[in-house]
Order: sequence, then C-alpha cells, then structure tokens
Amino acid sequence: MSNQNAQVVDVLQAIGDLMELRGDESFKVRAYREAARQLDQVAEDVVTLNAEDRLTDVKGVGPSIARTIGEYLETGQSSQLNQLREQVPETLVELLGLRHFGPSRIVKVHKALNISGLDELEAAARDGRLVKVPGFGQKTVDALLVSIERFRRRRGFVARYIAESLAANVQHSLRQMADLAQVEIVGGMRRLCDSVREVALLAASDDPAAVLEAFGRLTAIREMEAESPYEAVGRTRERHEVRLYVVPPALWGQGLVYFTGAEAHVRQLVERSSPLSPTPSPTVGEGNSAWAGFLFGDNGTAVETDSEEEVYRQLGLPWIVPELREGMGEVEAALAGTLPSLLTVKNLRGDLHIHTNWSDGRHTVAQMAEKARSLGLEYVAIADHSPSLGVARGLTIERLAQQRQEIAAADAALEGIRILSGVEVDIRHDGSLDYPEEVMAQFDFVTASLHSGFQQPGEQLTERVIQAMRSPHVDAIGHLTGRILGWREGLDLDVERILHVAAETGTAMEINAWPNRLDLNEEHARRAKELGVKMVINTDSHAADQMEYLHYGVEIARRAWLEPGDVLNTLPLEALEDAVRGGRGTL
Repeated sequence: MSNQNAQVVDVLQAIGDLMELRGDESFKVRAYREAARQLDQVAEDVVTLNAEDRLTDVKGVGPSIARTIGEYLETGQSSQLNQLREQVPETLVELLGLRHFGPSRIVKVHKALNISGLDELEAAARDGRLVKVPGFGQKTVDALLVSIERFRRRRGFVARYIAESLAANVQHSLRQMADLAQVEIVGGMRRLCDSVREVALLAASDDPAAVLEAFGRLTAIREMEAESPYEAVGRTRERHEVRLYVVPPALWGQGLVYFTGAEAHVRQLVERSSPLSPTPSPTVGEGNSAWAGFLFGDNGTAVETDSEEEVYRQLGLPWIVPELREGMGEVEAALAGTLPSLLTVKNLRGDLHIHTNWSDGRHTVAQMAEKARSLGLEYVAIADHSPSLGVARGLTIERLAQQRQEIAAADAALEGIRILSGVEVDIRHDGSLDYPEEVMAQFDFVTASLHSGFQQPGEQLTERVIQAMRSPHVDAIGHLTGRILGWREGLDLDVERILHVAAETGTAMEINAWPNRLDLNEEHARRAKELGVKMVINTDSHAADQMEYLHYGVEIARRAWLEPGDVLNTLPLEALEDAVRGGRGTL
C-alpha cells in the first residue's frame, strides 16, 4: 500500500469518528469506518484505482465515498472532513473511549463548558462544573470519574488478540522486504500476555541499518524513530507501537531470550550470567553499532548461540517456556526441578459453556456439537441463558423443555461426541438464581454468572457470587470479574474471599477463553490453583467457529502455571461426573 493509500485511510477514519460525534446516523459512521478498514488492506495504489474509476471495486467503497477519495487525491483536501472539523474538534475523538460518556454527551459537554479533551473533562468533573450541566447528576459524574481513571490505566494497551494480525503482518512483510531468514515476535506477545503496550519483533542481520530502513518503509508503519543503531519504534495508523530489535545472527539465541522475557526474568538471567565471565560484562549495546549480548565467555566475548535452549543450558537452567518468563518464581522452580508440566489444548476434552440459537447464539445444537467434534472434543454442554437475561432470549421453563428435546435428539444422532444439557444461569441482584431448585437439579452442568447490577458496591457483588456458589447445583462460576479487555475493567470483587469459598464448596472457576474476556486472569487463576480450586476452560461460544478460541483460555492457564490436573474439562466424561459435586449422577 502506498503512502497515499495510508493518507486516504486516515481521512476516511477521521470522517467516521467526527460524524459519530456530530450525531450522524450509525450506518453512515459504520460505512466510512468499514471503507477505511477495507482500503487499509488493499495493496494496489489508490491513485491508480481512482484514475481507472475502480475505487468502487474495493469492498465497502460506494460512489459517495469514492467521490470523497477522489477529491482528496486531486486537491489534497476533503471538504467533508474540513466541514466536520469546523463543527466538532478532533480532540474530542479520544473521549469516545470512555464509558458512561457517549457521543451525545461529549458534544453536550463541549458546547456547555468548551471542553475538548480528557484533562479538561476530568477537571470539570472534579471542580463541580460538570454536575451543573443538564443530564449530569452526581452519580453520573462519579461514574465518569471512575471511567476516566480506568481509561488512563488501559490507554496505550491493546488486547493481544487484536495485535496478533498486526504482528503477523509486520513479521511477514519485514521478512520479505529485508530478505531476512530470521524474524520472530518477542516481548509480551510471545509471552502470551492478554494485553500489550507494543508489538515487539526480533530480526537477525549483520546490517541492522538496512533492516531498520526497510522497517520504516512497511505500509503498516506510519511513523518511525530509531532509538539505537539496532532498535527502532514505529507507530501504526491506530497509534499502536511496533518495536524492532536487530541482533547479529551469531547471537540469535541470546536475543530471543533477552527480548522475550519480562524485565524481572531477564534481570535474574543477567545476574546468573555475571559469575560465568571473569571480566565485567559490557553494557548491552553501549558504544556499539550492534547488539552485544548479555552472556559472555572466558575471553570476555559474547557466547554465540543459535537457540534459547543453549542459553539456558549455559546458565545452568532447563529451558523455560516464554509464558512463564515473568520473574514470578520460574527461575527458582527451574533450579529446584519443579517447573510445572503445563496444560496444552490437546489436554482439553470438552467445552462446558457454549450457546445456541435457543438463546443468543447463531447456530443449532447439532451444528455446535459437530464443530466441537471436528475439533477433537469428546463432550460439550449447551449452556444457553436463563430467563432473566431477556436481551439474550433467555429460556423460560417451557422453552427449556423444548430445548432439551432437541439436545437429546442431536445427542442420539451424532456419534463421537456427547451433548450435555447445561445452562448459564443468571445470578440475580439479590444473589438468588434464575431457576427453581427442582429445575436446576435437572442440568448436567451449571455455570452461574453475573450479567447485571454491575453498579452495586463490591461487597454486595461479592456476596451475590458467594450465595450462588453455596447452591448445591452450581458447578462453576462463569467469567467472574466481567472484564472486557480494552473497554471494561473487572468488577470490584473480593476475589480472594470468593476463591476461599470456592475451595470450601468445590465450585470450579471458569477461565473464559473469549479473547476479549480471558477471565479469570492469570493472577486469579494461579491463586485459585494455590487454594486447590479447580478450573474449567470454556469458549462461551455464540457461533460454531468461535469454539476455536479454546487456545486463548489455555494460554492464560499456562501463564497461571496450570497443569492438566487443575482443569476439570481435561477429564474423560465419566471422571468428570465423579468430580462434579461427588458424581451426582446427572451427566
């Protein structure tokens, strides 16, 4: 994609953002954003497409948007964008990321208080000006302040599942453009963190200047700044940061270790490497045009290694998988020979939380089960919503009976997989569950979840979950904290107390594999393991292809040091029956 393509994409995205703030109809906003997204993936020069009257061949680009593009290419200006800029300051666009503060409120506050940015908005909320604007009571302002605080914390982070395509695109393009044999994704992406501040890549070359120059010419990179002779950081149109390190091919193994690990992990390795050298190790890269490494031999020169395994061996350690390289006890465990035998996707035998078109899913019971079978699973639990979640077409008791008939028929018709009757039952505002006890007792597997009342105090939310866990029919708590990566922080729950009660009641905790949930997170999942609480890893799928998300949950489990024995749905069906509340015989 040419530089002019990138400029056109920016124009279309800006038009969409400002249209939303102006209050235009949502379908118009979506049209410009989709055109920008599609054009961002087009390799052909937009100038050529315009000259040959082929802009509308690009998916999402209709005649009106094509005229906007044509005007910009011919004049360097967009009259539509200029008009929007006169009506809505572009500095307001950032505020679209705040909860409790939609486009209409943004514009209202801007007009009332001349507020154009996050700092000004926060000041007005704190000094009492905002509460005087019609529609802004004190509760709304307080909620907005919490949203601002959380927005600041997550600003600069991007969910890994979103960054994956960018990382793969840069890796592939750089390999081709710079003719590189070795380019790998490193940093938090390789450690499988749920969110990352940047995409980091490592390349091997004896000519780092040429590689950095090629990096700056990639279509995904809009701005680039060299930070050393072998390191540069670039930014994408979405302002995501992409960092590139270049190491000599002879130090490839050292580079993979050094640029993958978290700072605490690398610090421990560097400390272990010091006694191996009779002379002080030089500061990495200081005074050099090439990366100098961190592991040195008797003669003071960097140890040449082409694999990570060799680096760890030189340090007297077994290889430590990237997911564990956080400085959280993994080096000590490696020295003691107690590193965990981590869970893999192949260990999972079932998915106990999937939805169908009986509630808010897209596919039938049979279609979901067929997909699960194709993935090698042995059982699934159909876990459609209970009636309180009306927006998801939760099942009344009458519809539940009809659904069970379909489950039984599909189970009888499909060989090679068992279809269980499950439910995702709503935990009501008072902590009670959405079905009577006699109905709950009929399910094979029950997942209880919070879906509403999120504004309640943390103590009340915690009590709701604990009350649900004390039900003899609840097998697992789904997506405990309710977090949505990049949008919603987790609920203010006393997770430690909840996990202690789960250990007492034998209730499993779900690691929800939906890529923008990943809830429990690794910290909570590791603590659950320490307390003896079992986990289940489920996709929460609402369509058949989403069942492929299981690996995201497994990755969180691996970062939490989980082994197959820590996860219920690694068990064969008969063993699962015994494990769930002492084998109550309904599976």
